[in-house]
Amino acid sequence: MNNQKVKEIKTEQHAGEHGHALWRTQQFDNIRVRIVEYSAGYLALHCK
Repeated sequence: MNNQKVKEIKTEQHAGEHGHALWRTQQFDNIRVRIVEYSAGYLALHCK
């Protein structure tokens, strides 16, 4: 997959305690591939 194609995948935004994560997910049969981009200072909610 090239960069242009990756940018065409719909994103889902997930809030953290600080910042957010953007998920791009593709399903290929029984394999799920997820690329995650984190904002600066991101801290997951479960890291308390």
